[in-house]
Amino acid sequence: MLRMSEEKVLSSPIKRKIVYLLKTDGPMIFKTIKDEISISSDSLKIALNDLEADGIIKKKKGKIELTELGKEISQKISSME
Repeated sequence: MLRMSEEKVLSSPIKRKIVYLLKTDGPMIFKTIKDEISISSDSLKIALNDLEADGIIKKKKGKIELTELGKEISQKISSME
């Protein structure tokens, strides 16, 4: 059974892209994520805030990276791609 946080990521194309990008390219700054997935700043802020609140990403030294939970979820996303 999926955890609520997993379901929220897997059901959102934007969140899936963010998690997949962080998995494949590692920690990134906000602007790099924005440029890579071609999204507005406001939409990205909302998605990142949701991911952080659900414990999927964390901010560390100005970069955004996956938590252990985020890494687990990224494995499921990889198998979907």
